[in-house]
Amino acid sequence: SQDFANSFREERDYGAEVYEPMPVYEETLADDLMEQLRLVAKNKTEIEIGEYIIGNLNEDGFLEVSIDEIAEALGRSAERIGEVLALLQTFDPPGVAARDLRESLLIQLREKDLEEHPAYDIVSCCYEELMHKRTKEIQRQLKLTREDISEALELIAQLNPKPASAGHGSVERTIIPDLIVERVDDDYVVMLNDRSIPALRIS
Repeated sequence: SQDFANSFREERDYGAEVYEPMPVYEETLADDLMEQLRLVAKNKTEIEIGEYIIGNLNEDGFLEVSIDEIAEALGRSAERIGEVLALLQTFDPPGVAARDLRESLLIQLREKDLEEHPAYDIVSCCYEELMHKRTKEIQRQLKLTREDISEALELIAQLNPKPASAGHGSVERTIIPDLIVERVDDDYVVMLNDRSIPALRIS
C-alpha cells in the first residue's frame, strides 16, 4: 500500500547518512606534466626545476612566478631555469607553462608549425592591436591583405586561451552507488538507490 511504501522510504532515509559518496581520483594537470617530465628529463636537476615550475602553474596552466624568482628559490641559474621552462612548454596540452596569454598562443602556433603564417606575426608583433581588434593598424604594420587578416584571426580564435582546461580533473568528483545492499533480519535485500532521483507525483 501507499502507507507501507512511505514508511519503508522513511526507514531507509533514517540510515541515509551511513552511505557516503566515494571519492574518485582523476589525473590532474600536474600529474600529467610530471609524467611527461620524467620521460624526457636528463637528470635530477631538471626534475627538481620542472617540479617547482609545475607547482607554480595556476588553474589556467600559466606560470605565476618569474624565472628570476625560481632561480633564487632553487639556487640555480636563470639560464638553467629557462631551459627547463622551454622544455615544459613543449608538453601537452599545447600552450601550458606560458607566462602569459601571448606566449601561450605563440607556443600553440609553433606546435602547429605555423611560425611562417600571418597569425604568428600578428600575435608576435601586434598583440596589443589584436587584443583591441585594431585590424586596420595590424594591416598597416604587417602589410597584410584583408583576406590574410581574416584567415589569421579565424585561426587564432581556434587556439585555447586556457591550456589547463583540456580535460584534467581533480578528486572532487564522487561515486554514488546505483544499488544498496542492506541486511534485514537474516536476509540481505538489494534496493535501488533513488535518493538522488527527484520524487515525481502524478497530477
